[in-house]
Amino acid sequence: MEDLWTLFCGESVKSDTSGKPSGSSLLFQPTSCINHALIICFDVLLLIVLLFTFMRISSASSKIYKITPRFRGYSSLQIVSVILNGGIGFVYLCLGIWILEEKLRKNQTALPLRSWLVVLFQGFTWLLVGLTISLRGKHLQRTPLRLLSILASLLAGIVCALSIYSAILGEGMLVKIALDVLSFPGAVLLLLCVYKVYKHEGNEERDLYAPLNGEANGVSKTDSVDQVTPFAKAGFFNKMSFWWLNPVMRKGKEKTLEDEDIPKLREAERAESCYMEFLEQLNKQKQAKSSQPSLLWTIVFCHWKDIVISGFFAMLKILTLSAGPLLLNAFILVAEGKAGFKYEGYVLVLTLFFSKNLESLSQRQWYFRSRLVGLKVRSLLTAAIYKKQQRLSNVGRLIHSGGEIMNYVTVDAYRIGEFPFWFHQTWTTSFQLCLSLAILFRAVGLATLAALVVIIITVLCNTPLAKLQHKFQSKLMVAQDARLKACNEALVNMKVLKLYAWETHFKNAIENLRNEEYKWLSAVQTRKAYNDPIRSIPDVIGVVIQAKVAFARIVKFLEAPELHNGNVRHKRNMGSVDHAVLIKSANFSWEENSSKPTLRNVSFGIRPSEKVAICGEVGSGKSTLLAAILGEVPHTQGTEYIMGALSRKTVLLVTHQVDFLPAFDSVMLMSDGEILQAAPYHQLLSSSQEFLDLVNAHIETAGSERHTEVDAPQRQGSSVREIKKSYVEGQIKTSQGDQLIKQEEKEVGDTGFKPYVQYLNQNKGYLYFSIAAFSHLLFVIGQITQNSWMAANVDDPHVSTLRLITVYLCIGVTSTLFLLCRSISMVVLGLQSSKSLFSQLLNSLFRAPMSFYDSTPLGRILSRVTSDLSIVDLDVPFALILTVGATTNAYSNLGVLAVVTWQVLFVSIPMVYLAIRLQAYYFASAKELMRINGTTKSLVSNHLAESVAGAMTIRAFEEEEPLCMVLLPPGTFNSGFIGMALSYGLSLNMSLVFSIQNQCTLANYIISVERLNQYMHIPSEAPEVIKDNRPPSNWPEKGKVDICDLQVLGKCQLREAVQAKEQGLDSL
Repeated sequence: MEDLWTLFCGESVKSDTSGKPSGSSLLFQPTSCINHALIICFDVLLLIVLLFTFMRISSASSKIYKITPRFRGYSSLQIVSVILNGGIGFVYLCLGIWILEEKLRKNQTALPLRSWLVVLFQGFTWLLVGLTISLRGKHLQRTPLRLLSILASLLAGIVCALSIYSAILGEGMLVKIALDVLSFPGAVLLLLCVYKVYKHEGNEERDLYAPLNGEANGVSKTDSVDQVTPFAKAGFFNKMSFWWLNPVMRKGKEKTLEDEDIPKLREAERAESCYMEFLEQLNKQKQAKSSQPSLLWTIVFCHWKDIVISGFFAMLKILTLSAGPLLLNAFILVAEGKAGFKYEGYVLVLTLFFSKNLESLSQRQWYFRSRLVGLKVRSLLTAAIYKKQQRLSNVGRLIHSGGEIMNYVTVDAYRIGEFPFWFHQTWTTSFQLCLSLAILFRAVGLATLAALVVIIITVLCNTPLAKLQHKFQSKLMVAQDARLKACNEALVNMKVLKLYAWETHFKNAIENLRNEEYKWLSAVQTRKAYNDPIRSIPDVIGVVIQAKVAFARIVKFLEAPELHNGNVRHKRNMGSVDHAVLIKSANFSWEENSSKPTLRNVSFGIRPSEKVAICGEVGSGKSTLLAAILGEVPHTQGTEYIMGALSRKTVLLVTHQVDFLPAFDSVMLMSDGEILQAAPYHQLLSSSQEFLDLVNAHIETAGSERHTEVDAPQRQGSSVREIKKSYVEGQIKTSQGDQLIKQEEKEVGDTGFKPYVQYLNQNKGYLYFSIAAFSHLLFVIGQITQNSWMAANVDDPHVSTLRLITVYLCIGVTSTLFLLCRSISMVVLGLQSSKSLFSQLLNSLFRAPMSFYDSTPLGRILSRVTSDLSIVDLDVPFALILTVGATTNAYSNLGVLAVVTWQVLFVSIPMVYLAIRLQAYYFASAKELMRINGTTKSLVSNHLAESVAGAMTIRAFEEEEPLCMVLLPPGTFNSGFIGMALSYGLSLNMSLVFSIQNQCTLANYIISVERLNQYMHIPSEAPEVIKDNRPPSNWPEKGKVDICDLQVLGKCQLREAVQAKEQGLDSL
C-alpha cells in the first residue's frame, strides 16, 4: 500500500505524515495528494453511476420515444451544454496529455502519477458524463439521471472552490484553475437539461394523449400565440442572448411603435396572475399557526425562485469580475519572462476573453431577471392597493386621502419595483469586498489591514447617515402626500375655483406645500452628493431606505380598517320578505366610539317597486341615510335588511327639488339625524308644519308661481317626457360634434437634445452642468495622473517610498474634492430645475381654460405631478451626471490604452462603432416604449382616481371585480505600465457597458421632462387683471348686468350655441 501511495504521490506515507501538515489539514490544501486522490475517487463514482444508469434503461420509455420522431432535435440549452462541457472535457484531456509529455521530456519518467492522472480522469469523466446527459438523457430513467447530475454538480462545486482557493494562495496551474471554475457553470447546464428540458419533453409527450377540446389541460386559449411576447416561447440561447427582443426592436426601427405593436405579457407576468399568486400565498400564511402574516415574506415566497436565479447570475458576475486581478498578475509574469509554459500568453488571452463574455452575459441576466421580479412586485402591489381602496372604511379614508392613495401607486410602488434590482447589491457588494481583500492579501500581505480599516470606517460613518436619510425620505414622502392631496382636490374642483376666482389662493397654497417638500428634497439630494465620492455602499443603502419607507407606507395602507357591513342582511329571495329595505331601531355613526350617533332611532320599511323621496334641510342626514342603506356607515345597534335582487325597481331619492315630490309614493322628512315623519306628499303637507315650511321656502327662493298641488300621475309623465327629450337632444349634439376626450398626445420619433435643453434651460442649468462636467473631467485627469505616477515610479530606486505614497495620496485627495464639487453642482442643478419646472407646470395648469379640463382626464394630469415629477426630482440629475461621467471614463480608458498599447485601437474602435450602432438601434424603440408607458400610466392613474372618487357607487352596484380587471391587465514598457494598461483594459469593457447603460437610462428618464413640458405650455385663458379694462373705483354704482350681442361658441361643436341680443338682467 505504501509503494502504491509513493507511486501515486511521489512520497511515502511516513514522510507525508511527518511533515508540517497531516491528516485533515491536507484537505484544505488544494494541490495536496489527498485531494487529488479524492477527486479521482469521485470521478470513478460518477462513472459507476453512469454505467448503472445505462443498465437500467427502461424499455417502456424506449418505446414511447421511438414513436416521437420530433424529439430527435435538440434544444438550444442542450447544444450550449454539449459545446461547453464537451470543450471542457476535451481541454482537460489535452492538458493531461501535455503534462504527461512534459514530465517524460524533462524527468524521463511519468512518476508521480497524480499531476497528470487527475487531469486525465477529470477530462474523461466530464466528457462522458456531459455528452451523455446533454444528448442521451431523454433515453435514461429520471431518478438515476437526476442523481448523476447532482453528483456531477457537487464534484464541480468542490473542484471550483478548491481552485479558487488555490488561485488566492498563488498555487496551481492557471489553465487548470480556469477549467475547474468553468466546470461549475457546465454542471449547472446539466442540471437545467435534466430538470427543465426533459421534464418539458415529458409534458409534451403527455399532451399527445390530451382530449382534442383541450379542457383536460386547463390552458386558456384566449390569447393568440402571435399576440404573446416571444419571451414566452424563447429557448435557452434565445433568452440568454435576448434575441427574443428583436421583433419589437426591428419594428421600432422601421416605424413608430403604437400600443397594438406591443405584445402581451406572459401569463405569469400579468397583474392578475401576480395578484392571485400573492393572495394564495397570503392565505397559506394566515392558515399557519404563526401570528400576523408578513407581507414582505409573502412577496418573497411568491418570487423566491426568480430571486435565487438572479442571485446565481449576480454571484457568477462577481466571480468572473474577480478573475481580472488574478489574470492581471499572470500577464505581468508573462511580460517579465516568467511564463509557466510556452503558450501561456495565448491561453491567458483566451481565458480573459471567455471570462469577460461570461461576465457580460451574467450581468445582463442579473439585471433583466431582477427587473422582471420588480415588475411583478409592482403589479401585485398596484392591484392590492386598488382592491384595498374599494374596501376602505371611512376612518381609513380620513387617514389615507385620494392623493395619498395615488402616491402609493405611482411613486411608492415604483420605488419598490426598482428595489429587486438593488437587492443582490446588498450581499454582492460585501462578497466582492471579501474577494478583493483576499486577492489584495495575496499581493501585499498584512498591508491589506489598511484597506480593511478604511472599509470599516466607511461602513461606520454610513450608519448615522443612513438614519438621517431614512428620516429625510420619510419626511419627503409625507410632504409629497400633502402636496399631491392639495393638487388632487384643486384639479377635481377646478370649475368651482374658476367660478369664484380662487385659483391664485389655491395655487399659492400648493406652492407653499411644494416649498415644504423642496426643503426635504434638498436634504435627501445633498445627502446623496456627499455619498458620491464613496459610491457603491451608500447607493445601496439609499435605495434600501427608499424601498423601506415606501413599503412601510403601503403596508400601513393595506392594514387600514375596512368596511364591516356584515350586520347588513342581504336577501336574495323576493318572496321571503315583504320589504325591499327594512331598518329597525338602528343607530348609525361615521366615527367609531362616538358618543352621539350621526343617525339615531332610524326605523322604516320600503316595499318593492316603491319610490321614496328623502328631504330635509342641509345637514339633516339625508346622504348619510343613503350611505347607511348601502352599508357604508357602520351601525351601532338595530337590524338592517337589504334586498339584493330587485326585479321591480325600488327608488330612494335625496332631493331638494320640491317640484318632484308629488311623483313619489312616500316622502321621508329628516332633521338633525332623525326621521321626523314618513307619509305621502299630500298627507305630509297637511300634517307636518316643518315640511310645509320647507316647501314654502323653496317656492319663495325659486320665484315660482306654479301651484304646489299638482296631480301626481300628470307630473310624473311630464318629468319622463322632459328626460327623454333632453337625452335625445344630447345624443344629437354628441353625434354632430367631435369627440370630447381625445387620445393622449405624445412625442414621436427622436427628439434629439430638445428635452435635455428644456431641462438645462431652467435657472442657470447650463452653468451648474458645465461646472459639474468640468469637475468630473479634472477628476478623470487626476486619476490618470495618479496611476501614471505610480506606474512610472514604482520600480524607480531614486524615488523613496514616502515620496511615492505622499504624491499619490495628494493627487487622490485633490481628485476627490473635484468629485465632491461635481456632485454638489448636480444637486443644485436638480433642485433648481425641479423647482422651476413645477412652478411653470402649476401656473400653466391654473391658467388653463375649462375646455382643457373638460377634454383631459384627471389621470393624465395626476400622472405628471406624481410619477413624472418624482423622476425629475430624484432620478434625472444624477442620471445626467452619471451618463457624462461614465462616457468620459470610457473614452479616457480608451485613450490611456491607445497611448500605452496602441494596437488595442484595432479592436476598440470597431467595438465602439458597433456599440454606437446598437445603441441607436435600441433608442428607436426604447423612446417609444417609454412614451407608451407614460400614456398607459395616465390611464391607470385616471382609472384609480375615478375609482377612489366613486368607490361608494362601485360598491353599491357590486362591480368591484370587473373594475379591478380593467386595471389588471513582452514589450517596450516596464511591468508597472503593463499593469496599468491591463487594469485599464480590464475596466474598458465595464466602462463601455456603464456608459451605454447610463445613456439609455437617462434617455428613459428624460421622457418625464418631455411629458411635463407638454402641459407647461397650455393655451392660457385671459389674464386675471387687464389694466386697460379696470372698472372705476366706485364700481358698481347699481346692481344691473347688461349682456349685449353675446356669442358663445362650444369648442367641440364649433358652432354657435347661445346667442342673446340686448337682454337685460335686473338684480332682485
